[in-house]
Amino acid sequence: MQELCASLLAFLLAAGATEAPLPPCPSLVVVAPETLARLACSGPCEAAGAYYAATAHSVYLPAGFDADDVQQRGILLHELVHYLQDLRGEFTRGDCHAGLLREVQAFRWQERYLQTQGAWQPVSMALLGYGCAGEPS
Repeated sequence: MQELCASLLAFLLAAGATEAPLPPCPSLVVVAPETLARLACSGPCEAAGAYYAATAHSVYLPAGFDADDVQQRGILLHELVHYLQDLRGEFTRGDCHAGLLREVQAFRWQERYLQTQGAWQPVSMALLGYGCAGEPS
């Protein structure tokens, strides 16, 4: 799994998402789906394919994560983008707008990766309907 992480970070470097030198991979922790949902959503949720916890510098992956599946690799790459954002101190305000921008950036890199693998999907569509309080979504 560390080799996969290193190769995904190398992709992000080559694609211009980060600069050299590459940081080491964060901890990759495999957990039960219920644990992942609790960490990512504070309760049951269907959308959590993985979760990056900034305080622990860890990416939590669901039990059964298939490193051979390009879509699942894309999900890991998405979380690695959050790891890099954290290391660079980006989107630290913690407000709704920063959170949405953080996700938009991660989804864009995920889609770019999937495109290079011949498996593009509009994963950023997951953000449709999300918005910040007091503003149209």
